Amino acid sequence: QGQLLGTSTGGADLSLQPQAPAAPGELLARLDRRWLPQSVRLQRDTGELAFTGSPRRYRWLARAFPLDGLRFAIGSRGLFQPLQGLLTGQGQLDLQPLAIAGRVAVQQPQLLGLPGRTLQASGWFRNRRYAMEGSWLAERGGQVDIRLRGQQSGEIWSRFVGRGLEPVLLDQLQLAWARWRGDRLPAACRASDLGLL
Repeated sequence: QGQLLGTSTGGADLSLQPQAPAAPGELLARLDRRWLPQSVRLQRDTGELAFTGSPRRYRWLARAFPLDGLRFAIGSRGLFQPLQGLLTGQGQLDLQPLAIAGRVAVQQPQLLGLPGRTLQASGWFRNRRYAMEGSWLAERGGQVDIRLRGQQSGEIWSRFVGRGLEPVLLDQLQLAWARWRGDRLPAACRASDLGLL
């Protein structure tokens, strides 16, 4: 629910609040005379994501913005996977033509079923090409350095370097890679599958 109020300059101010059972928050936006956003601020819980500028170039800034409930299309099949964590970062977003760049830090990240302590990364997307470089710290220790570059719906080059990884994390990484590729995951086993010992 919310309201839209016209301004004397021909634009408008928009405010929206989610209804239960959605998490508490608020979206505030100022629209110009062409009804294009000049500024947008989205608050969820105690976090915030804000954009200012024009469709040619917006600056964005995030402070502990909760990603829970969002889904991200990844891998060669573009399958949507749930995201979790608290996003902090800044960068720019161009809509004419589409391009994005920035630097982020995510606390308690989770993607592809892989939980972590922190993720720090920088990257960009433009002209259907992308690149990312970052570091992921595991919940129980260990680190994976990540480098990716490629083309949308095309080739991808990646490099992962792990340090101090526990065996259980290697199993989680293997399942995450299967989710990335869109493979069928192995069925969960039950204790009764062992039969009589």
